[in-house]
Amino acid sequence: MSYIFDSWLSKYPQLLTLEGSGFANLQSRAHKSTDFTDLTIRCGASEFRAHRVVVCSQSSFFKAACVNECRESMTATIELPEDEPQIVERLIEFCYRSDYANFSADPFLGHGKIFAAATEYGIPRAGLAVMMKYEAAAHNDWDAAKFLLSIPYIYESVPESGVGMRNTAVNCAKSRMKRLTEGEKQYNAWKRTCLDVPEF
Repeated sequence: MSYIFDSWLSKYPQLLTLEGSGFANLQSRAHKSTDFTDLTIRCGASEFRAHRVVVCSQSSFFKAACVNECRESMTATIELPEDEPQIVERLIEFCYRSDYANFSADPFLGHGKIFAAATEYGIPRAGLAVMMKYEAAAHNDWDAAKFLLSIPYIYESVPESGVGMRNTAVNCAKSRMKRLTEGEKQYNAWKRTCLDVPEF
């Protein structure tokens, strides 16, 4: 994955973090502890404790919820009933570690969901990391069926401002066109995706 990181870093130098420094290690340890947390983020039955200084400094959504005179700022609790806990958990993790755990089942769809959530919650650096991890998944764990499964979601759920994510998916498809259309079953799946998502 190193060559992918290097190529993305040349395009997006803001991906370079303090990883490995004392501060980064301290922040990573804080992610695993509930000591001094002052914000609760709820997704259905799941509850995540966080530090406002960490998440609000990176998310315009969480910052607005905490500084405005609304129920969230008074109770220090943000309710996200419509969101998937595993997606929100990874976004919070990114705020602490500048990275998040990969998906074992459907990596392409999972990364697409992270990108949509990062856009919704105003965490642009997470969006850049998603594109890099999506491309890495295509390089290291290619699965044509799972890749195609992510395309409708990316075009339906990611706003038009997220053109970078769409371009990343297109570039992954272009560089693997032969493998995407290999065999009758795979070709039909590819054709069906193109018909369902003509923008792709």
